[in-house]
Order: sequence, then structure tokens, then C-alpha cells
Amino acid sequence: MNSNIETNRIPGPETNLVTLEEGISILIVGPPGAGKGTKAQLLAGIYPNGQHLGMSSILRYCEKNNLALLEGEEWKLKKRKLVSDHIVMNCLEYYLEVHSFTNEVLIFDGLPRTAEQAKELIRLLQKQRPGRKIYSIELHIPTTVAIERANQRREECLARGEVPREDDTPELAEQGSKEYFGLRPGVVDILKVRSNFTSFSATGTHNVTFKFVTDKLGVTDHAYELGLFQ
Repeated sequence: MNSNIETNRIPGPETNLVTLEEGISILIVGPPGAGKGTKAQLLAGIYPNGQHLGMSSILRYCEKNNLALLEGEEWKLKKRKLVSDHIVMNCLEYYLEVHSFTNEVLIFDGLPRTAEQAKELIRLLQKQRPGRKIYSIELHIPTTVAIERANQRREECLARGEVPREDDTPELAEQGSKEYFGLRPGVVDILKVRSNFTSFSATGTHNVTFKFVTDKLGVTDHAYELGLFQ
């Protein structure tokens, strides 16, 4: 554990916590195993109106409520394969319109994945939430670490007597990581220009990586108060 991270720090009554921003959007991207989902879920707990939005859950929502938007590609959801960019964006636009988010903090887990998605997502957010800030955070780990973490998850799962997920294997982690880094230049180029972009190494402990994220968003004291550092 990094000794520079004060894991037991609890703000007292004298601590002046900053007012949490409302209506912002936070895009968390990175290869498999970087901790996107974990960090997104924790951030959603910091903001009273935080919404953790993962693409898989949005696509399943559309499958249940507006199947036509999937244009026959719903089989890919069961195989955990990527659907076409225009379907992703059509489903996302539908989801945001149905829920009419206003002051909620939207935290996107693993979106955008491609340059086209980056352009369209930011366009959509600027259209539906004009004047609101858009942060984008990349959690960066090399492919070797993605593979190691996939192996570790499987070993821990087996040690608990549980059956590992079929889609969580070292082979798929390697494939997903290579796909991410192949698409990364186009995505990052857009995020750097059209959002408040930062890239962090996520090879360290949870505390180190999460503090990078909370410092960027100005919510570290809130995270300490909620006990989100292990």
C-alpha cells in the first residue's frame, strides 16, 4: 500500500467539503481489468444523484423496451460481442430521453469505445445537457496486467468454490485489451479536444488509482468521509 495515501483519514466537523457539482457527465474508459466498473460504481455513491451507466445494461433495457433499436443484433448481447456504433448510440439516445436526466451526475462505464461513439456521445450530451461539464478519465493498464488480473479473478473465484464467468478469461482479456489500444488513438484525440480529459495509470492499488480519480473531480474528501478508501 502506498504510504502517501491516508486510508484512515476521516474529515471532522471543521472540514469544509466542497459542494458537489450537479449535471456533469463522467466518461470512464480503459482496457479490460482497469477497474472502470468499480470506480464508476463508487463515484455514483459519492454524488447523491449519481447514475452509473454501463452499455450492457442500456442495451438490455432497449432489448426489453424497444427491441427494434437493436436491428436484429440482440444475439450479440448473449455472446457479449460488440454491436454496431449506430445501434449503441441509438440505444443510448433512447435511454437518456426516456429517463430525462437533468441534474443527475451521469457516470459512463466503458463508453465511448470508438471514435464514432466519442463524437456522438459528446454531441448527444451537449444537446441534452447544454453548458454542463464533461469529464473523461482513462484508466490505463498494459495488456500484460489485464491478463494477470483476469487470471487472478478466475483463481479467486475457483478458491471460493464458484464457477468463473465464461467471458472473463485471460484470452478474452488479451483480445479486449488489444482491441482497446487499437481504437484508443481516435477516441483519445476526440476526448482531449471536446472534454476535460485525463489519463491515469491504473496499475497500482485501489487507493492510489481511486485517489487519482477523486482528486481530478474534486471529491476526495467526500470519498474519505464515505469510507471508500480501503
